[in-house]
Amino acid sequence: MTSAATNGLGPNDFGYSGCTIRTDSKGVVYLFAERFANPAITGLPTHSGQVMFKSFDGGLHWTAPSVIAHVTDPCYFIDPVEGRCVMDGYAGARTDLAATPSVSIANGAPTGAGATDEIVDAWADAPVLNGEVADFIYSTNAGTSWSNPTAVSLAGDRPLYAAPAIAPDGSRAYVVYEADTAPWAGADFHTPRPYHGVFVSSALGSNGAPTGWTTAFNETPGDLLATYPGHDLYQERVGDYVYAAASNNYGVGVWASAANAAVCPAIQDYRERSYAAGHRVLPGAPWPLADCPANFGNTDIQSASTG
Repeated sequence: MTSAATNGLGPNDFGYSGCTIRTDSKGVVYLFAERFANPAITGLPTHSGQVMFKSFDGGLHWTAPSVIAHVTDPCYFIDPVEGRCVMDGYAGARTDLAATPSVSIANGAPTGAGATDEIVDAWADAPVLNGEVADFIYSTNAGTSWSNPTAVSLAGDRPLYAAPAIAPDGSRAYVVYEADTAPWAGADFHTPRPYHGVFVSSALGSNGAPTGWTTAFNETPGDLLATYPGHDLYQERVGDYVYAAASNNYGVGVWASAANAAVCPAIQDYRERSYAAGHRVLPGAPWPLADCPANFGNTDIQSASTG
């Protein structure tokens, strides 16, 4: 028996990932995800779709998916050693889920009183290399139609991940994002890769549209070179997610900060050697406790609030 031939492109492209579940004040359940294009078919960067499913009976049945946004994944390069999308440079921080939907609904929590049920969505998009943005869209009719994307990130920022929050009464929206501020570094393992978190906010008009974004917090940059995931010295890592929440009076955003982390020259030499070899050079990895500054890899969960 011989298996059937396949072009690698299933009915759902490369599959669904990066899911978010939310409810409105009427108990409707919304499931959002990204339907990824297959890079083996389309090449890089991939152009994927954010989709929405709805359930009106507590999750027993679901609608078919509807596309709410077309996105360009921040994946112009896949690192040959770690096998993940990177946007700051090789051995970089992975960005596989950068363009997945992060969603908040003005559902009047905790009681439902005063709800507008406006839906807001934010993500990191990459229309061009070194021109990445944090995009924001909204819907005031239960996801039937959506606004055009608006970039809310600061000039010069290259967002990795973004997340929104909307006040329960629909009066104000917030977006937190984390961003590289230097262009693609390629195989340069020694020039700093500045990185910071940013928290922005806008009042919402009676039509649900933002009236003007202002910067509530702009972190002093750290260096992505100073980060790693704890189990692999080759990779940088600042996490795959950021998050925001809001009350009717204030908003809060959280992200992984590298402001207190120090670059380790021995690690950068190891990353450079591993990239050149096409695999992790083992034995030969440095021992951080002996070979690095004490605060190498010292990333923190940082927060900013308007309250």
